[in-house]
Amino acid sequence: MSEGSQLEANNVGVSRTISGDKLTFSPKVCEGEGAAFSGTVTVRMPTFPEHFALMDELDLEVDELGNVKTGKNQLKMFGKLASKLPNYVVKFDVTHLESGSRAQSLEAAWVDRSFDPVMSELTAELLNGFKPSKK
Repeated sequence: MSEGSQLEANNVGVSRTISGDKLTFSPKVCEGEGAAFSGTVTVRMPTFPEHFALMDELDLEVDELGNVKTGKNQLKMFGKLASKLPNYVVKFDVTHLESGSRAQSLEAAWVDRSFDPVMSELTAELLNGFKPSKK
């Protein structure tokens, strides 16, 4: 994979650029006609050992393909996982189009409930390891 190449992902927004261990993308909620948000997020992708250490810390089960099995404590796990986002989010600049509210940091988005869809998407991506893939 060449540095700075355009990549597409299966589970988040289409607009993605990878450079070294950094991935910049527009979350799904920023894509398409009638999108509720606009903007981009840059994350440091977890290394293979970090990804599995997170899963171990959260006591998650993984199948033979490395996919996380979710269970009855999903909400509790999701909250714990969201608390790990500051370790991975490098840059955050997203605007809620209806209200005009702009969050230029993860912390700003955390306290504004209108950004919950973006935060949920980022947390789910952290669970999946921010996997970029060519389509």
